[in-house]
Amino acid sequence: MAAWRSRRLGFLVTGFTLALFAAAVLLVSLRLRQAVREQILRRDGAVLSAVALMQQYADQEEGSTPWEIDNPMDQLMMMLDTSRIEDVLAIRLFDENGSIQAVFPPDVVETRLARADLESLIRLETVSRFHPRTEPAALFEPAGPSVDPDGSWPALLEVIIPIFPKDDPRLVGAAQFFMDGSSIAEEFARLDAHGWRYGLTVLGVLGGAMAAALGWAFQRMQHANRLLAERSSHLALANQQLTLQAKMGAVGALTANLLHGLKNPLAGLRTLAASRSGEARNGGSSDDGQWRDVADAAGRMQELVNETVRILREENGVAEYELTFEEMAAVLRERILPLAAQAGLELQCLLRARGAMSNREANLVLLILENLLRNAIHATPRGRQVRLRIYRRATDTVMAVEDQGPGIPEAIRDQLFVPGQSTKPGGTGLGLALSRALARQMGAEVRLEHSGDDGSVFALILPADRLLDPAGAPANLAPEPAPPP
Repeated sequence: MAAWRSRRLGFLVTGFTLALFAAAVLLVSLRLRQAVREQILRRDGAVLSAVALMQQYADQEEGSTPWEIDNPMDQLMMMLDTSRIEDVLAIRLFDENGSIQAVFPPDVVETRLARADLESLIRLETVSRFHPRTEPAALFEPAGPSVDPDGSWPALLEVIIPIFPKDDPRLVGAAQFFMDGSSIAEEFARLDAHGWRYGLTVLGVLGGAMAAALGWAFQRMQHANRLLAERSSHLALANQQLTLQAKMGAVGALTANLLHGLKNPLAGLRTLAASRSGEARNGGSSDDGQWRDVADAAGRMQELVNETVRILREENGVAEYELTFEEMAAVLRERILPLAAQAGLELQCLLRARGAMSNREANLVLLILENLLRNAIHATPRGRQVRLRIYRRATDTVMAVEDQGPGIPEAIRDQLFVPGQSTKPGGTGLGLALSRALARQMGAEVRLEHSGDDGSVFALILPADRLLDPAGAPANLAPEPAPPP
């Protein structure tokens, strides 16, 4: 879900960035289009103004009828001469105040110059405008016949040029020309086509490069986020392991103190129970069986204390050696077979993988498997079977303990490894919790893989790096049944 949200955010940011970039390209294209159009109009206006001035100066130098530049009629004649050079449809002549003086042809609508145009003309600047469509009534009175089917004329170019003496930069009048703007319209159309094509090209190339760069940046960011999440997870796991190690250290110190206090009393209790059992047996008392049970229980407790002390000594000692899976299976058979025989069960050990472990970790594995096997024996009815299977799954080694009991109630499966939860009457629920803690101490895992009416399967999963000799051909250790008495 987090990865999908991250990808969706990447798409949204990339799309938003491309949209902004497209808007910027569009805005720049429109601004550039407008600037180029104004430049073309100024160019045509300047050309017409230059033509008019050249016509004026040429006529004066030829010595023909002298022009009175302040005379409106002379101004009109000069503009008519200019109109023969340019493709002019209509002319309006204004005085220096913007009032109409003359028109040509006579049916041209008379009007007054706009104030903004007059201010530009006073500065001797030419005013140029392009009209894509013009209503005939706006130029001629009465309106002449329309050219286009929609009742309008084709494009017109409007140019207003100032009239001033040659050696005196003083506005004496203005001439407004309306010319055929078809060539301007075609030039604008070509300009727009080129502009859109170039704009789309720039948008495609730079937008694609930007999208690729943003995609690469988001991939790198997602990779960094994944690494950060993994490292955070590893750090949390390391903190948990450190906490567990601290707790295990405290438990180890408490256990050592407890074992030291129990060792001698257990030996005395076992001796006393054996002595009383012998006395009761010789005296024919019925208490013989009870004292024998006490002696057996004390003996098992003493063996557990001795085994724990041995493991603690090996952990604190310098001696280190290897234990193979075959040797570990033999140790488990030796410990568990009497219990299975006493419970009337058959014990099977199936070895499907070879390997070896250091003695320190092998001791922990033996403690875990012994606890799981004892639980399996307790859960399995007489006459049935308990099985230990050691096999390879992918890169891990699995040591599975299978029973044929009624299964574990579904209500407590999620709390199996929590201290205090037990399916045995009077149980403390510490065995599975300690087994998982010991497994995680060495980087392994204990979990319930199956539970149903046909029994339960608990598995100790050892990663490949916990083995000294992970490679090897499969082996099969024949089952050693313990027939029910």
